[in-house]
Amino acid sequence: MISNLPDCKELLCYSCNSQFGPCDGNGCSTSNGFCVYQQITSADGNILSTVRSCLDGDRVPAGPLHVIQAGQCTETVDSNTGIRYRTYLCNNYNYCNADCHPQLPTVTSDPISPTRASALECFNCNSFGMDCYSNTCTINNGGYCFFQFSNISVNGINHLHYNKQCIEVPFAKTPNGNSVTEINKCVIR
Repeated sequence: MISNLPDCKELLCYSCNSQFGPCDGNGCSTSNGFCVYQQITSADGNILSTVRSCLDGDRVPAGPLHVIQAGQCTETVDSNTGIRYRTYLCNNYNYCNADCHPQLPTVTSDPISPTRASALECFNCNSFGMDCYSNTCTINNGGYCFFQFSNISVNGINHLHYNKQCIEVPFAKTPNGNSVTEINKCVIR
């Protein structure tokens, strides 16, 4: 395990999510966390997505499994789909999540399985003006609960908007188009 930066020191990371192409863009910061790089390719080698992000935990989802090895390029393959996950988890210097580059040792691993239940129940509603708890949804195999609260201006009048739902991947868009890939963290944009 790579040693952490001193407590309360902000670690700066690249932050972007791209499908079918290069991933350039923004930055994020985390205290006592990790930077993550992950590229997902199909069974025939086509790039499906590239993600760079901050992570407050020490586990990166890689299909139905989790990667926990820091400081190594780890390649995992989903045996059901053939999808490959190249994952790099680091915290040894700012912007360490540029790539799984050739200077890093690459290992094929048997990552740990998630410890949570196979199904996750979430609130499922979309409401203006009032918070909502009316419906629920269930997501299987490592999905996520998503909650978004925003102040939206329509014709010059501000409206509070609540959106809660089940999602399959840790990726969402804000109303102004910014990407959010952080999990288990409240992101303000």
